[in-house]
Amino acid sequence: MRLWFCFPIVLVLLGGCAALPHWADLPVFANAVGTSGPEQPSRPGQPARFSFDWALSGDPEVGPLQVFDDGVSVWLQFREHDPVPAIFERTEHGDRPVPWRRESAYVVLEGVFAHLVFRGGHLVAQAHRAQHIEPAGVSGQARAVERADTTPLQPLAVPESLVPAGQGVEVPGVNAASPQAVSVSLPGPVALTMPAPVAVSSVLPVPGLPVVPVVPVQPVFAAGPDDGTLRGALARWSRLAGWTFEPEHWAVDVDVPLGASADFPSPFIEAVQALVAATELSERPLQPCFYSNRVLRVVPYAQACDRSTRGLSGGQS
Repeated sequence: MRLWFCFPIVLVLLGGCAALPHWADLPVFANAVGTSGPEQPSRPGQPARFSFDWALSGDPEVGPLQVFDDGVSVWLQFREHDPVPAIFERTEHGDRPVPWRRESAYVVLEGVFAHLVFRGGHLVAQAHRAQHIEPAGVSGQARAVERADTTPLQPLAVPESLVPAGQGVEVPGVNAASPQAVSVSLPGPVALTMPAPVAVSSVLPVPGLPVVPVVPVQPVFAAGPDDGTLRGALARWSRLAGWTFEPEHWAVDVDVPLGASADFPSPFIEAVQALVAATELSERPLQPCFYSNRVLRVVPYAQACDRSTRGLSGGQS
């Protein structure tokens, strides 16, 4: 009678166990059984180390305000509302256009380049990275080859115990019993040298992008206290541009000292006109005269450029 009474209780307990939830589905035990949710990706905008060690030159109207990089991309900042000029990478094979994208107030170039050229019509500006950095597109295999190039090669010596000194080594295919048997004498250890490593260029051409021929860069004419006077700066500029400017071509009785520095990223004639124009508000304003035989002459502003003047170097046309 007691057994019959316990049997319904056992059936009730078994049914309750079958209805219990799976323990692994409970949040408390989710991590314990390895059923946690997917791992959250890392947040973007991780801090990076930026390098501002760039030098800008050329026409500021097409050049950026500043350039910096993080070892992976180059960031350019141009003036607000100004159009972005054509951007090229200068390589030993020519200028190659570089694609870019906008990110906030910056123009971002994928990769790090040692020399960038910016062109807008006839205006040209450049950006040089002071320290060379390996472009992000160079693979690890190229870096391994570069490390291998700098590793000294150790000669491989054949120990004397393998081949006794003075004993001949039989050449395969020749009968040793024949009087014509050939042997090679090894008097001692033999050093095996490896061929010289081949230099690997770090400039990798990108397929599908045209290569623009290198255009000679217009020199930037600069003047400053190092030239001493206006006449000294013009004499140095004339030598750079292939013009003639001798002491007798300075038709002024005084010299104009230079107390500040300035750059003139323009052709020779325009640069000279801009420099001499700085004297128009002084007590002795001057003006330059240019002749067809590439002779430069400086005269007072009130004096006309007489093209019939004699005595110029090389004659006058």
